[in-house]
Amino acid sequence: MVNRAAVYLIGGIVLVGVLVVGGAGYFLFAGLGNADSAGTPTPVDPTPLDLSPTPTAAPTATPTATPTATPAPTATTPQRTVVLPNEFDERRVEVLVVEEINERRTAEGLDPLLGNGTVPERLREMVREHSVAMADAGRVNHVIDGNASADRYRDNDLYRLCRWKADGREAIIAADNNGYAANESALEAVGHTYAGREYDDGQFNEDEAAVAAAIVEDWYRDYRFERRLMLPNATMVGVGVTITQSGEVYATADLCRPNSGERQ
Repeated sequence: MVNRAAVYLIGGIVLVGVLVVGGAGYFLFAGLGNADSAGTPTPVDPTPLDLSPTPTAAPTATPTATPTATPAPTATTPQRTVVLPNEFDERRVEVLVVEEINERRTAEGLDPLLGNGTVPERLREMVREHSVAMADAGRVNHVIDGNASADRYRDNDLYRLCRWKADGREAIIAADNNGYAANESALEAVGHTYAGREYDDGQFNEDEAAVAAAIVEDWYRDYRFERRLMLPNATMVGVGVTITQSGEVYATADLCRPNSGERQ
């Protein structure tokens, strides 16, 4: 009996060992099979997930571009069209100069000067010759080739004719004394400007009226010429103008009041 019981015990132990070993082998082979078919398992990160909401980034402010100032348009000087000297009428300029002088005289309550007639024509011939002489010399002066204004009055038989008593003063007005000063150009104004071309920083005389205005304006800037042209009881004027081929303008004006004792 004892031996049979021992046999049963040993057999049970063996059976259990077989079952244990077989199960372990099964799991071993099963694990190897899964490794071959599914690859290396991905390890699990034990760090807990952060489930707090991700803060929304504040939008970056886009800088506003500073507007570029539009440059002011550059002022441009209009291009002047050159007017040829031969397109200017010298005789027309002479007439307009007389008108300009008379406008200033009448504005001051003085009588206008006559620019036409026998004596004014004689004066005009005399001053035209002097304007041509100034143009030939290229300079503005009362004395050209040694001849002063009083000399020209004498040479043209106008010296004695153009002598008169000063208005309200004890003085005799003549070619060499206008009651203000005694000199050889007491009744004369001479000047220079340009016709049809720019001069003096953009000035431009485009026609006869502009030329005449420029001449008279210059004369009235000189107090000596202004006094002569504004002599209260002068009655006549001769104006002579010449224009060169380069557009230079030379002008002369001489005054007179024929006295009754001299022939005209």
